[in-house]
Formats: sequence, structure tokens, C-alpha cells
Amino acid sequence: MSTHYLGERFDLHTGGVDNIFPHHEDEIAQSEAAFGHPSVRHWVHGQHLLAGGLKMAKSARNTVTVDDLVELGIDPLAFRYQCLLTHYRAPMHFSIGALRQAAEALAHLRQRVRHWAQLAPDRLDAAARDRWLTQFRGALAEDLNLGSALAVVQRCAADPTTAERTRLAVVLAADAVLGLDLASVAVEHAQAPREVIGSVEAHLASRAARDYPRADAFRASLGDYELEDHARGALLSRTDRRVGPRVRRTISSAKELPDRRGEPASRSWSVAIVTREYPEDLERCVAAVLRFLPDDGEIVVLDAGSGSDAQERLDRLAARDPRVEPIFADRDPGEGAARNALLRVARGRLLLELDCSIELVGDLFGPLGDALADERVGLAGPFGLVSSDLKHFDERTAGDVDAIEGYCVAAPRGVLIEVGGFDERYHFYRNLDIAVSLAIGERGYRASAVGSERVRRHAHRIWESLSEGERLRRSRRNFDRMYRRFHGRVALVAGST
Repeated sequence: MSTHYLGERFDLHTGGVDNIFPHHEDEIAQSEAAFGHPSVRHWVHGQHLLAGGLKMAKSARNTVTVDDLVELGIDPLAFRYQCLLTHYRAPMHFSIGALRQAAEALAHLRQRVRHWAQLAPDRLDAAARDRWLTQFRGALAEDLNLGSALAVVQRCAADPTTAERTRLAVVLAADAVLGLDLASVAVEHAQAPREVIGSVEAHLASRAARDYPRADAFRASLGDYELEDHARGALLSRTDRRVGPRVRRTISSAKELPDRRGEPASRSWSVAIVTREYPEDLERCVAAVLRFLPDDGEIVVLDAGSGSDAQERLDRLAARDPRVEPIFADRDPGEGAARNALLRVARGRLLLELDCSIELVGDLFGPLGDALADERVGLAGPFGLVSSDLKHFDERTAGDVDAIEGYCVAAPRGVLIEVGGFDERYHFYRNLDIAVSLAIGERGYRASAVGSERVRRHAHRIWESLSEGERLRRSRRNFDRMYRRFHGRVALVAGST
């Protein structure tokens, strides 16, 4: 295919480092045997794209698509900008937080281009332009160091000794390599619809006549365009190329949160809730908890990438009661990682992991606290599981059990920290509760079922939203992981009776 389009000899062949063997070595062997000479002058192999410390791949369930970026309100070109910052020989660490920073940097550069194109005087210093472009090409010649090349562009853009029109010429020439589509930003004003240009001219005339209400009315009529007044005129821009202020702080990794795991407990209880959409369920769950939560308790809620309506309703819940602390993630980090994020910030001596499908109908904290007062008990909850083979499980609501269902499970914070928290390879919630229960059991702690009469179970919306095939696929992966890890290595309650 490559020789069909590029001929028997071409300069660059790219690919990931995982293609070197066997794919590219095989391609070299075939092409040189067929043509009797080398076909490719230079092979350029890029390192992996990492997300959450793992290679981004469908099998790791950590992929992000262009559609995902658009749904988050991020211009896909921001990802191109982010790629430019990392040398191709180095792994690139992807996160939504870093991507938002790249989007803001790109928006700032675009705004400079608009300013130079629309408001700067017509004065170009060809010698200064060539000096900057020589530095830019020098960076590219250093093993395609795009990060250094972009840094040259940024230094030029911020250099007050370089004329603005010269800076514009440098940036547009460099963008022929960088591919950030800055040329289209430079002509936003010239390519605006005729009615938009008419409104801009009417706005300026009204301002000149000091008729500010009329000027504001014309500004408000621009639709998909935004107008800013400056001393040298007005600056017109397309709103879809602007980055607005963030509505709320979001995280893309638990590392962005304060780490309180090494601090002594300052609360009696921390209730940890992970929520994804379905704000009515969250509101019902939180309202019930607040009726019974001790005065020095706290509720920490991690929103795993819900839509704006659900996030706003969580904001309102937190505003009504200071014991509710919301945390907003850019996107779903996976069940294990979300649970670890809550463990990281929790201040309670005891931690209650709660699903939004659970409603407290009585004081559950009392019996759970009594059960966990026994230092031999590592976790407790209303719905226990027993098994003789880790393949078939029966529910038990009283006495010692092998595991506690994760819909409602309590443990001393110190015990969860002792076992290393939750396995972040579990992106789906199923079987994660069994895995952490068995990990606690390995340390010699017991699991106790207690308090089932004080809770009510409602429909589990996420489970119900999945097709039968998707349920099986997600659950099977987690089951296999759990079974390989613990089969034959733990003493089971059912197996010992």
C-alpha cells in the first residue's frame, strides 16, 4: 500500500514503537526483497499514549474519542496542541485536566492572532521574521522537536520588541507545520457573514455617537460571534473557537485531591458515594443518610462525569448542608479509581461505601459501628455473600460471611489503607466488592453481615441501563480477574462449615 501511493522510495515511515517487530521489520524484508533496494530512508517510531499510567487501549477501557472531547466542550485541536508538547520518542501522558490546559493555551494563542490580524498596524519586519523562523526550523531539525519549536512560537508571540504584524507572519508560517489552523482564525473577521459585519459597523458607529444601549443591542445580535471593544477598534471572534471560564473545578486524577490517608481521623464517619447521572437517586440517598449521620460525620460524593444537570443538583445538595463535599471528575475514572479517590480524601475513622440505589430507613451507623468495634472485623454491611468455590454466591444478612456487597459496606479507614484500597483495574463495579472483601480477609479480618432491616434497596440504574450482553461482558472480565487472584488462596466461610 505504501509503495502504491508513495513509490518504491520515500523519506519517512511512521508508526508506534510496538510496530517495530514484527510489522516494520517484516515490511523491510518484503520491500527490499521485492525491489532490490531500501524503500524507506527514515523510520520514525512514536512512544505510547498513556492514560492513568496505562497504555491507552480498548482492552484497558481508558480510551477517549474525538466525540468524547466534543461532548466535554473541548476543541479537538486542543489535543493536537497537547501532542505538540511531547517529543515523539517520549511517552505522552494524557489526562482531561492537561487537555483543558492545552485548550486554554490554544485559545490564548488564537486571541493573539485575532488581535494582530484585526487591530495591529500594517508593518512587517522581514529580517526579524526570518530570524524567528530560523530558530523554529532549528528546533524541528533537532530530531523533530515539536515542543521546542512550539516554544519558539510562544516566545515570538510574547516578544514586545517584535512588531505585531511580524509576529503574525511568524506564527502563520510556523503553523504550516504545526497544523493548528491559525490561518482561519486570522481571517475570522473577513469571512464573517455580511449581516455580522453590518452589526459590527453599526455597533462602532453607535459607540462613536455615545449611544451605548444601541451599541450593546448590536453586540448582542451577533449570534455565533463575539465582539470586544479595544482602543484601536473592535475584535471579532467565533464563539466556537473561544474557551469560556470553567463552571466548576474538575479533576482528571485522584492525585489532584488532597491526600489525607496519613492524617489521623477527624470525623467519626465518612460516607463515600460515587454517582453517575440519575440525580434523583443521589438526592434520595443523601437525604436519607443525613437523617442518621452523626453530627461529626461527612458525605463525600464523587461525580464520575455526569451531565451538567446532575452536577448542578449535586452543587445544590452541597450548598444546603456543609457535611456534603462534592468532587467532580472530567470523565468516569472507573469504579476502583473512583473509590480510591474518595478513600484519599476521607477524614472519618470509619468509612461507609454507599451506592445511590440504597436508602437508609433507620440508623445503620449504630450496628455497623458496633460490629467494627471488634478489631477482628474488617468490614461489615447489611448484605453478605458466602461461597464454597468463588463461583457461586449466596446472600446472607447475618453472621460471618466471605464478602460484603458493595452497595452498602463499611470498614475502618485504616483497614482499607492497609490492603492498598481498591484495585483500579476494576473499571466496572461488579466483583470489586468481592475482591476487596477477600483482600481484607487475607489479612486475617472477618466480614460481618448486619443491619439489613435498616436499609431499602432500589433499582440499580446503571445495571438496568445495560443490555444483557454488555452486563455479561463487563462482569466476566472482573470475575476472571477476581477468581485468578483469590482462588485457592483464601479460607471461605461456607467452605469451612
